[in-house]
Amino acid sequence: MAVLARAGNVVSISSGQGHPGEEVTIEVSLANDDAVSAAEIVIPLGGGITLVNGSATLSDRSNGHEISAAMAGTDLRIYIYSMSLTTLNGNSGVLCSFSLKMGDVPGTYNLTPSVVLSDAAGQQVASSTQGGQVTLLAPDLELVTTSVDFGRVPIRGTYTKNVQVRNIGNEPCTISEVLFDNTDFSVDNLPIIVQPGSTQNVTVTYRPVDRDPGITTWMTIISDATSGKKKLYVNAIPYSVNELRVQRAEGIANTEAEVSIKVNNMEPLVGMQCSFILPQQLEYVDGSVAAAERASGSTAFASLDGRKLTLYLYSPSNTAWTGDDGVALTFKVLLNGTSGSYRLNPTDVVLSNITQENMTSATYGEYVVISAPKFSGATTLDLGVTPAIEVAQATYTMSNTGQTPLTIDKVIFLADGYEVVEQFPIVIANGQSSSITVRYTLEVEGAFTTTMNIYTDDPTQRMVPVRVSGEKFAPNTLVIEGEKVNGGYDLLFSMNNWTSDLTAVQMDVHWPADMTYSSVTKSARLSGHEVMVIPLGDDTWRILVYSMSNNTISGTEGELFTMHFTCSTPADYIGTIVTVDGITLSDTRSVDKYSGEDLTYEIPFLLGDVNADGSVDIADVNTMIDYIHGYYVPVFIHKAADTNFDDEYDIADVNGIIDIIHGNK
Repeated sequence: MAVLARAGNVVSISSGQGHPGEEVTIEVSLANDDAVSAAEIVIPLGGGITLVNGSATLSDRSNGHEISAAMAGTDLRIYIYSMSLTTLNGNSGVLCSFSLKMGDVPGTYNLTPSVVLSDAAGQQVASSTQGGQVTLLAPDLELVTTSVDFGRVPIRGTYTKNVQVRNIGNEPCTISEVLFDNTDFSVDNLPIIVQPGSTQNVTVTYRPVDRDPGITTWMTIISDATSGKKKLYVNAIPYSVNELRVQRAEGIANTEAEVSIKVNNMEPLVGMQCSFILPQQLEYVDGSVAAAERASGSTAFASLDGRKLTLYLYSPSNTAWTGDDGVALTFKVLLNGTSGSYRLNPTDVVLSNITQENMTSATYGEYVVISAPKFSGATTLDLGVTPAIEVAQATYTMSNTGQTPLTIDKVIFLADGYEVVEQFPIVIANGQSSSITVRYTLEVEGAFTTTMNIYTDDPTQRMVPVRVSGEKFAPNTLVIEGEKVNGGYDLLFSMNNWTSDLTAVQMDVHWPADMTYSSVTKSARLSGHEVMVIPLGDDTWRILVYSMSNNTISGTEGELFTMHFTCSTPADYIGTIVTVDGITLSDTRSVDKYSGEDLTYEIPFLLGDVNADGSVDIADVNTMIDYIHGYYVPVFIHKAADTNFDDEYDIADVNGIIDIIHGNK
């Protein structure tokens, strides 16, 4: 059994580098403790490097040895041997060398040998190895972007796309040229240098001139990369820009607005067609479609199917429009709606060239903006309660909450007797208000009502109905007056009546108990009536005026009757107050027609006339002084005595009487 020696025998491989096609010399060294007479060395080289045939040579350590070096697949096999089994000279140093031819794939290739050493007896001796490496220096380029698609682009524009490339080599890569099959494509800013391990953009510029349904071209990148040219596809669809644009239109409600259709085109155009679904607020004005100046030789017409409006423009002579931008066609719409923006979106658009191709590339809609007035006002108007002989009236306020002036054309009432004072038309600015005076002139009694129709140019409220109501009452009133008579005082009762069929009167008269009722005298207005006075107490008398045959009281104004009262002294009545309540004026149907209030009548007095003799003089001063001193005075009118109105009777009132006598008060 053979036993391997445990000595230090190391085979090492040197390193080197080179460019594609160059030859690099590699040395094999041996440091050996044992005597070595033969060696077998196998080094895997990979696919990018190969042996230069005949390049393997022995060093001076050879002692009559031979060397054989050849490729076996991708392995380099080196054999060193001696036919006489002599051992190698020395114990260290280069054993042999060989040359490697660099390929074209950059990178670092490891030289990792496997070694078999044997002694003179043919026995294998222990060994170890130290590998080397060889570096192939070169740029290499790979495509990160494998294709470019510009998509649909308008002609006569400039567009760019980036192609990413990566240098997977270990030296800078120079892109010197980029070629295209189509001259509309180009790459500027050449040369482009891509550092090792870096990614860089190659910017492709596209300047299409002619439209095309679709193009594909080769892009060829030429560089100093070992991998050679790189090629990729570039796609694009260049189209002619022919756009139809509806122009914005504005107007006031109830007027017409003109809508323009603008076309910007690169292709010579001879005709167009488009449709709109008209909003309810827009009404096509029949016959309003017209060719614009740039299409002056063309014929325009329209068709309307329900709400769908279709417009046509064509050239009988197939003549192209002038220019490449501007209005091609106009039409009008009636603005029949309230304030707002209403969109016109074109559909079924055709922009035809001379060969009848539809060259439409894009369409754009727009708004028709309506500015309109907006009526605002109450739905009812109350004229209130008014005497039948007076005109009932009230103010009605109208506001314009819209965007343009509001016109009130007229007002019509659905019944007679009503009128408006103001003149029409009335124009109300936007954001403002205006009023009209509504009157009811008929002399009638009872509730009344009608409808007032207000006619406006508000597109949503052409006619505004307003309920007008009110009430008229019969103005039947009583008047009470007084008159001093010898030994007493008379109360005169008059009646002003609008109702002509009054037959009876009832009232309660209240006066101080010091007044003694004596009699009543009726006027000629009560020739067919009786007047009854019924005492209800010391200070109350009920008056009844009636006719057994239900006769009406004659006339419409004047005295009815006079009540006569007696008294001991004028002090009994001067300055007192007569009140009348419970008043009823009955017509032939026993309906109360009294429209007045309860009556109050103050018996007049002369300030300072304390003794009620009808004048203010020294006698009143004396009476006042006597009263203050507590002496008996036969007559003392308190209201006349209180000249300073402080509800007290003193020297100040005496001075007041003196001032009245002297005309100072």
